[in-house]
Amino acid sequence: MSMALTVTLWCTCVQSAVIQNGDFSVAGLLDPFAEWTTDELFFDRPTNGGGFALFADSGATGSSQLAQAFGYSNTGLSLSFEFKISRIIGGSTGGPSDSFQATLFDSLSTELFPSNAPLFPSFYSVDNDGATEFFDPRFVTSTDMGGGFKRITLDLSSLTAQNLSIDFLLNGSDDGFFTQVGLDNVVLNQMAVPEPISMLVWAAWGGTLCIGRRILSGFQEKGPFFRTFISQWVSTAWASASK
Repeated sequence: MSMALTVTLWCTCVQSAVIQNGDFSVAGLLDPFAEWTTDELFFDRPTNGGGFALFADSGATGSSQLAQAFGYSNTGLSLSFEFKISRIIGGSTGGPSDSFQATLFDSLSTELFPSNAPLFPSFYSVDNDGATEFFDPRFVTSTDMGGGFKRITLDLSSLTAQNLSIDFLLNGSDDGFFTQVGLDNVVLNQMAVPEPISMLVWAAWGGTLCIGRRILSGFQEKGPFFRTFISQWVSTAWASASK
Protein backbone atom coordinates (compact mmCIF):
# COMPACT_ATOMS: atom_id res chain seq x y z
CA MET A 1 0.00 0.00 0.00
CA SER A 2 1.46 3.32 -1.03
CA MET A 3 0.85 6.55 0.78
CA ALA A 4 0.74 9.94 -0.85
CA LEU A 5 2.09 12.79 1.20
CA THR A 6 0.49 16.17 0.54
CA VAL A 7 2.35 19.24 1.70
CA THR A 8 0.57 22.59 1.81
CA LEU A 9 2.71 25.69 1.78
CA TRP A 10 1.13 28.83 3.27
CA CYS A 11 2.37 32.11 1.91
CA THR A 12 2.64 34.83 4.52
CA CYS A 13 3.54 37.58 2.06
CA VAL A 14 1.19 40.53 1.55
CA GLN A 15 -0.56 40.64 -1.80
CA SER A 16 0.23 43.53 -4.11
CA ALA A 17 -2.23 46.39 -4.08
CA VAL A 18 -4.55 46.67 -7.07
CA ILE A 19 -7.32 49.08 -8.00
CA GLN A 20 -9.92 46.99 -9.81
CA ASN A 21 -11.51 48.38 -12.97
CA GLY A 22 -9.82 51.73 -12.49
CA ASP A 23 -10.16 52.55 -16.18
CA PHE A 24 -13.83 51.50 -16.17
CA SER A 25 -13.24 49.06 -19.02
CA VAL A 26 -14.32 45.92 -17.12
CA ALA A 27 -17.88 46.89 -17.82
CA GLY A 28 -20.69 44.42 -17.37
CA LEU A 29 -23.96 44.78 -19.24
CA LEU A 30 -25.84 45.71 -16.08
CA ASP A 31 -23.13 47.57 -14.17
CA PRO A 32 -20.31 49.41 -15.95
CA PHE A 33 -18.69 50.07 -12.57
CA ALA A 34 -17.80 46.55 -11.49
CA GLU A 35 -15.77 46.51 -8.24
CA TRP A 36 -16.95 50.04 -7.33
CA THR A 37 -19.61 50.84 -4.73
CA THR A 38 -21.95 53.75 -4.05
CA ASP A 39 -23.68 54.63 -0.78
CA GLU A 40 -27.02 55.03 -2.54
CA LEU A 41 -28.78 56.07 0.65
CA PHE A 42 -27.02 59.42 0.38
CA PHE A 43 -25.57 59.66 -3.14
CA ASP A 44 -26.41 58.91 -6.77
CA ARG A 45 -24.34 56.43 -8.78
CA PRO A 46 -22.45 57.95 -11.75
CA THR A 47 -23.42 56.98 -15.28
CA ASN A 48 -21.34 55.34 -17.99
CA GLY A 49 -19.67 58.00 -20.12
CA GLY A 50 -18.40 55.38 -22.58
CA GLY A 51 -15.25 54.10 -20.88
CA PHE A 52 -15.18 56.64 -18.05
CA ALA A 53 -17.36 57.44 -15.03
CA LEU A 54 -19.62 60.46 -15.53
CA PHE A 55 -20.57 62.20 -12.28
CA ALA A 56 -23.44 64.71 -12.28
CA ASP A 57 -25.40 66.80 -9.80
CA SER A 58 -28.70 66.25 -11.61
CA GLY A 59 -29.84 63.14 -9.73
CA ALA A 60 -32.19 62.68 -6.81
CA THR A 61 -29.59 63.52 -4.16
CA GLY A 62 -27.73 66.24 -6.06
CA SER A 63 -24.39 64.47 -5.49
CA SER A 64 -22.77 61.35 -6.96
CA GLN A 65 -20.14 58.99 -5.55
CA LEU A 66 -17.93 55.96 -6.25
CA ALA A 67 -15.71 54.13 -3.76
CA GLN A 68 -13.47 51.07 -3.67
CA ALA A 69 -11.62 49.25 -0.88
CA PHE A 70 -8.19 47.73 -1.56
CA GLY A 71 -5.26 46.23 0.28
CA TYR A 72 -2.14 48.39 0.33
CA SER A 73 1.02 46.31 0.66
CA ASN A 74 3.53 49.16 0.64
CA THR A 75 4.58 48.31 -2.91
CA GLY A 76 2.55 50.91 -4.81
CA LEU A 77 4.30 54.24 -4.35
CA SER A 78 1.48 56.48 -5.50
CA LEU A 79 -2.17 56.58 -6.49
CA SER A 80 -3.32 58.68 -9.42
CA PHE A 81 -6.48 59.49 -11.35
CA GLU A 82 -7.51 61.68 -14.27
CA PHE A 83 -10.59 63.87 -14.53
CA LYS A 84 -12.30 66.82 -16.19
CA ILE A 85 -14.83 69.07 -14.47
CA SER A 86 -17.29 71.29 -16.38
CA ARG A 87 -20.27 73.48 -15.52
CA ILE A 88 -23.05 75.57 -17.07
CA ILE A 89 -25.25 78.23 -15.53
CA GLY A 90 -28.53 76.94 -14.07
CA GLY A 91 -30.28 75.79 -10.92
CA SER A 92 -30.78 77.44 -7.54
CA THR A 93 -28.33 79.90 -6.03
CA GLY A 94 -27.10 80.82 -2.57
CA GLY A 95 -24.89 77.87 -1.66
CA PRO A 96 -21.14 77.16 -1.90
CA SER A 97 -19.58 75.99 -5.15
CA ASP A 98 -20.09 72.43 -6.37
CA SER A 99 -16.86 70.51 -5.81
CA PHE A 100 -15.23 67.23 -6.80
CA GLN A 101 -13.35 65.48 -4.00
CA ALA A 102 -11.09 62.47 -3.57
CA THR A 103 -10.68 61.02 -0.07
CA LEU A 104 -8.49 58.15 1.15
CA PHE A 105 -9.69 56.28 4.24
CA ASP A 106 -7.89 53.75 6.41
CA SER A 107 -9.62 50.69 7.92
CA LEU A 108 -10.93 52.82 10.81
CA SER A 109 -12.52 55.31 8.38
CA THR A 110 -9.94 57.95 9.24
CA GLU A 111 -9.20 60.38 6.40
CA LEU A 112 -5.57 60.27 5.30
CA PHE A 113 -3.56 63.19 3.88
CA PRO A 114 -6.37 65.76 4.39
CA SER A 115 -6.01 68.99 2.46
CA ASN A 116 -6.09 72.44 4.01
CA ALA A 117 -9.59 73.70 3.46
CA PRO A 118 -12.00 71.54 1.43
CA LEU A 119 -15.66 71.14 2.26
CA PHE A 120 -14.81 67.57 3.36
CA PRO A 121 -11.42 66.34 4.69
CA SER A 122 -10.31 64.96 1.33
CA PHE A 123 -6.75 64.77 0.04
CA TYR A 124 -7.89 66.62 -3.08
CA SER A 125 -10.80 68.95 -3.79
CA VAL A 126 -11.54 71.21 -6.74
CA ASP A 127 -14.40 73.68 -7.20
CA ASN A 128 -16.40 73.55 -10.41
CA ASP A 129 -14.49 76.49 -11.85
CA GLY A 130 -11.73 73.92 -12.43
CA ALA A 131 -9.10 76.25 -10.96
CA THR A 132 -9.77 76.47 -7.21
CA GLU A 133 -7.93 73.44 -5.80
CA PHE A 134 -7.26 72.30 -2.23
CA PHE A 135 -4.48 69.81 -1.45
CA ASP A 136 -1.32 69.40 0.58
CA PRO A 137 1.59 69.79 -1.88
CA ARG A 138 3.80 67.61 0.33
CA PHE A 139 1.77 64.58 -0.76
CA VAL A 140 -0.34 65.61 -3.76
CA THR A 141 0.60 66.75 -7.26
CA SER A 142 -1.87 68.30 -9.72
CA THR A 143 -0.80 68.05 -13.37
CA ASP A 144 -2.54 69.97 -16.16
CA MET A 145 -2.97 67.61 -19.12
CA GLY A 146 -4.50 70.23 -21.42
CA GLY A 147 -8.06 70.69 -22.59
CA GLY A 148 -9.36 70.93 -19.02
CA PHE A 149 -8.07 67.47 -18.05
CA LYS A 150 -5.98 67.01 -14.92
CA ARG A 151 -4.02 64.15 -13.37
CA ILE A 152 -3.88 64.02 -9.56
CA THR A 153 -1.13 61.94 -7.93
CA LEU A 154 -1.06 61.06 -4.22
CA ASP A 155 2.20 59.88 -2.65
CA LEU A 156 1.53 56.75 -0.53
CA SER A 157 5.14 55.93 0.31
CA SER A 158 4.77 56.99 3.96
CA LEU A 159 2.06 54.38 4.63
CA THR A 160 2.54 50.90 6.05
CA ALA A 161 0.72 47.81 4.75
CA GLN A 162 -2.98 48.13 5.55
CA ASN A 163 -6.50 48.13 4.12
CA LEU A 164 -7.55 51.39 2.47
CA SER A 165 -10.46 52.75 0.48
CA ILE A 166 -10.62 55.49 -2.13
CA ASP A 167 -13.76 57.63 -2.37
CA PHE A 168 -14.70 60.02 -5.20
CA LEU A 169 -17.55 62.49 -4.67
CA LEU A 170 -19.17 65.20 -6.76
CA ASN A 171 -20.65 67.31 -4.00
CA GLY A 172 -23.55 69.28 -5.47
CA SER A 173 -24.77 72.55 -4.02
CA ASP A 174 -27.17 75.39 -4.86
CA ASP A 175 -24.44 77.48 -6.48
CA GLY A 176 -26.31 78.43 -9.67
CA PHE A 177 -24.50 75.89 -11.84
CA PHE A 178 -25.04 72.37 -13.19
CA THR A 179 -21.79 70.40 -12.83
CA GLN A 180 -20.42 67.22 -14.40
CA VAL A 181 -17.13 65.35 -13.93
CA GLY A 182 -15.53 62.68 -16.10
CA LEU A 183 -13.27 60.33 -14.07
CA ASP A 184 -10.82 57.80 -15.52
CA ASN A 185 -7.58 55.85 -14.99
CA VAL A 186 -7.60 55.35 -11.23
CA VAL A 187 -4.37 53.41 -10.69
CA LEU A 188 -1.60 52.54 -8.27
CA ASN A 189 1.57 53.54 -10.09
CA GLN A 190 3.55 50.48 -9.04
CA MET A 191 1.86 48.88 -12.03
CA ALA A 192 2.00 49.93 -15.67
CA VAL A 193 0.32 53.29 -16.07
CA PRO A 194 -2.48 53.15 -18.67
CA GLU A 195 -2.65 55.47 -21.64
CA PRO A 196 -4.16 58.91 -20.98
CA ILE A 197 -7.89 59.49 -21.15
CA SER A 198 -7.55 60.30 -24.85
CA MET A 199 -7.17 56.60 -25.70
CA LEU A 200 -10.79 56.01 -24.62
CA VAL A 201 -12.12 58.25 -27.37
CA TRP A 202 -13.15 55.22 -29.45
CA ALA A 203 -15.45 53.93 -26.71
CA ALA A 204 -16.91 57.39 -26.15
CA TRP A 205 -17.30 57.96 -29.92
CA GLY A 206 -19.28 54.77 -30.47
CA GLY A 207 -21.63 55.27 -27.53
CA THR A 208 -22.17 59.02 -27.47
CA LEU A 209 -25.65 59.13 -29.01
CA CYS A 210 -27.29 56.33 -27.03
CA ILE A 211 -25.55 57.33 -23.78
CA GLY A 212 -26.51 60.96 -24.27
CA ARG A 213 -30.18 60.15 -24.79
CA ARG A 214 -30.27 57.91 -21.72
CA ILE A 215 -28.60 60.48 -19.47
CA LEU A 216 -30.67 63.36 -20.80
CA SER A 217 -34.00 61.61 -20.22
CA GLY A 218 -35.81 63.79 -17.70
CA PHE A 219 -33.00 66.37 -17.72
CA GLN A 220 -33.40 68.11 -21.07
CA GLU A 221 -31.80 71.26 -19.73
CA LYS A 222 -28.56 69.29 -19.49
CA GLY A 223 -28.50 68.57 -23.23
CA PRO A 224 -26.19 71.37 -24.44
CA PHE A 225 -23.78 70.78 -21.56
CA PHE A 226 -23.49 67.05 -22.19
CA ARG A 227 -22.92 67.57 -25.92
CA THR A 228 -20.27 70.21 -25.17
CA PHE A 229 -18.61 67.91 -22.61
CA ILE A 230 -18.37 64.99 -25.05
CA SER A 231 -17.33 67.27 -27.92
CA GLN A 232 -14.48 68.73 -25.89
CA TRP A 233 -13.53 65.25 -24.71
CA VAL A 234 -13.36 63.87 -28.25
CA SER A 235 -11.58 66.87 -29.78
CA THR A 236 -8.96 66.97 -27.03
CA ALA A 237 -8.37 63.23 -27.25
CA TRP A 238 -8.14 63.32 -31.04
CA ALA A 239 -5.57 66.11 -30.96
CA SER A 240 -3.53 64.29 -28.28
CA ALA A 241 -3.62 60.97 -30.11
CA SER A 242 -2.52 62.62 -33.36
CA LYS A 243 0.66 64.07 -31.87
